[in-house]
Amino acid sequence: MKVNGLSELVMRAADGPLQEHEQQRLDEILAEDPAAKREMIAFLQVEAALRALYVDDHMPAKVA
Repeated sequence: MKVNGLSELVMRAADGPLQEHEQQRLDEILAEDPAAKREMIAFLQVEAALRALYVDDHMPAKVA
């Protein structure tokens, strides 16, 4: 599977390590376009917030 777009690469990176060629492509995109880094950070912030909500909703309640 050929992966080229920033969005797809960032989504894949959020799920786990990228393959070498994917990481190289992401690095190229980030080096070529300053706005890409801002877009990636914004996506990862949303991803982190969503994962935190998921964990909060799926953690057992503490017993006092």
